[in-house]
Amino acid sequence: DNEGPTMHCIDRADDSTYCRPPKAFSGGGGLAGTTLDYLRFSQMLLNGGVLDGNRLLGRKTVDLMLMNHLPAQLIPIGVGDEPSYGHGFGLGGSVVVDLAATNLPGSVGAWGWGGAASTTFWIDPVEDLIGIFMTQFMPSNHYPVRLEFRRAVYQALV
Repeated sequence: DNEGPTMHCIDRADDSTYCRPPKAFSGGGGLAGTTLDYLRFSQMLLNGGVLDGNRLLGRKTVDLMLMNHLPAQLIPIGVGDEPSYGHGFGLGGSVVVDLAATNLPGSVGAWGWGGAASTTFWIDPVEDLIGIFMTQFMPSNHYPVRLEFRRAVYQALV
């Protein structure tokens, strides 16, 4: 009796992991935050380390975060469902180093990361742009919703 794909809840609201205080056993594993948290973090990076008139990170620290630290022989990095061709790795995120190889719209120097449940965020300093997509779609490699969102954002630029 095969009825095809079905949807099921993997994290019930009444007993969600995210209703309890977070435990960070892995620095990037299960990162939790609100859309506003991501927006403010992204804006701070786009501002070179400044948010609301306060310097939170040094300018050179932000420069180090947003630049590629991988040697050419380790690219593509091959993480998740998003294309990794043309992407290097900065401090804590993916950075576009070869736009043509990504096969995506964007800019060299765009930096960001995605989550297991299809969330993604990025900054594009060339376009002065922040992209944030929050959803809970798992597994994220079954449908390229992040890629479609990114394409739609850049197609909307005039």
